[in-house]
Amino acid sequence: MAFLKNNSYIILVFIICIVFTMMGVAKYGKEQTYGEIVITEGDTLWGLAVRHADNESKEEWIEKVKQLNDLSSDTIQMGESLLLPTIERAEKQLLDVQLASDDQ
Repeated sequence: MAFLKNNSYIILVFIICIVFTMMGVAKYGKEQTYGEIVITEGDTLWGLAVRHADNESKEEWIEKVKQLNDLSSDTIQMGESLLLPTIERAEKQLLDVQLASDDQ
């Protein structure tokens, strides 16, 4: 117990380091990227959300797409290009790099 009392500042610094490390890992784990698609006949924002929104709510994903593309309504036209938000996981990026280097 005396050790803890005498070295409490070291324990506090250690805990702070762990917290910041966890925050950095959480931020690094997800990186917002954008993909571009061309709208084909029959595409709707809701249908795109079903295919591309992953674990995000469809409504939130649609709002992001509308903001990203400066859309004032939910209507999209065939032939139009849209940017879509995607989340690219850092682990996948690292795995891709590792697999690419394995081929050499």
